[in-house]
Amino acid sequence: MSQLNQHVSQLLSQQIGTIWLEAEIGQLTRAASGHWYLTLKDPSSQVRCAMFRMRNRQLSWQPNVGDAVLVKAQVGLYAPRGEYQLVIDAMQPAGIGRLQQAFEQMKRALQQRGWFDHERKQTLPESIRKVGVVTSASGAAVHDILTVMARRDASVEIVIYPTAVQGEGAAEQIAVQIALANRRNEVDVLVVGRGGGSLEDLWCFNTEVVAAAIINSRLPIISAVGHEVDVSIADLVADLRAATPSAAAELVTSDAEHRLQAFNNMINRLNHAWRHQQQIHRLALSQLSQRLERQHPRLRIQQQSQRADELHFQLQQAMQKRLEHSKSRQLNGHHRLSAQRPSLILDRKRNQLDSLNKRLSSALSQRLQQQQNRLAVLAAKLNVVSPLATLSRGYSISRNEKQQVIRSIQQVSQGQKLITLLEDGQIESTVITAGKTTN
Repeated sequence: MSQLNQHVSQLLSQQIGTIWLEAEIGQLTRAASGHWYLTLKDPSSQVRCAMFRMRNRQLSWQPNVGDAVLVKAQVGLYAPRGEYQLVIDAMQPAGIGRLQQAFEQMKRALQQRGWFDHERKQTLPESIRKVGVVTSASGAAVHDILTVMARRDASVEIVIYPTAVQGEGAAEQIAVQIALANRRNEVDVLVVGRGGGSLEDLWCFNTEVVAAAIINSRLPIISAVGHEVDVSIADLVADLRAATPSAAAELVTSDAEHRLQAFNNMINRLNHAWRHQQQIHRLALSQLSQRLERQHPRLRIQQQSQRADELHFQLQQAMQKRLEHSKSRQLNGHHRLSAQRPSLILDRKRNQLDSLNKRLSSALSQRLQQQQNRLAVLAAKLNVVSPLATLSRGYSISRNEKQQVIRSIQQVSQGQKLITLLEDGQIESTVITAGKTTN
């Protein structure tokens, strides 16, 4: 099992590695060790994360549950549970880093397409007599360009291709004006740019639509966006980058400036080649660092520390449950002991005896009543078949000397003595005659 988890951990690190993730903090636990354990979630899923003390101490702010954050993390596996988790290296509020993240993603995507390659960049013409400027007609950039070019070489003509350089729809307008300048083909070079501003202000120059327009331009393009410290996607894609709009105006005027431009082109080429080699070496170094990181004792220490925190939490929960269980048992024992008091038992037995007496009296009364009812029924039945009952209705019973009941005239003869039983006594008689009666 340990080998399987180790193999899965290596696969996750090699196949995914470092990621940027924007999500909401669902749970956050700050352990006594200084490590943070949290979950990041979106409306449909969540993932467990750990941010160790060495990393979270570098934050200048304190995240809370419900905060939207942007994190840089390594995808890994927590072997004791066999669960994948993110080990967070950096964290910032989501709103601040979103544009920077989008910029980096766009930069990597276009670099993979070869849009930054020096081989596809055009050189500026040796003789520049007409310059097109794609910028705001009322901005500071066009004023700076006009001032510098008028001072350095007033013979150079300028054509303004006005466009919005900030806000919604600005990127599309810039692309349209670059395409318009190419269709007219009336200038020798195009300067595309604006004055300085925040990343949000300059964002239209970091869009793919502007980068594509610059790539597809037959006219050489100088990108002059913002200040010297501002680097946009347009700067990287353009044939030449100027630090400011004024610097762009200097690049397109005078032979001396042309040589400076050639020198700058060479510097740019050298810088590009150096950056390319630097990127290759940085990638190799990153891969080696990741391999070293996976083998670093700190990872084992972090996992052991996380395991210790987890066991600490489990111990606290177990102690709490044990305490609650003991309290419950004590309370149950108290109730049971109270229920076994002699006075309570005596009262309970007395109540049971009273109940049994009542039940016995009731049963005896019911039994007596049943027997009386039965006796009355039997007496009624006996009375129905009793000879006395027959005599009471006016009948009589005759017997001979042998006490045999006379039922037929065949049983008597003339001169025979009979005893006739009536309701209130008996009569002795002698048979004179015996014969059948006629109606």
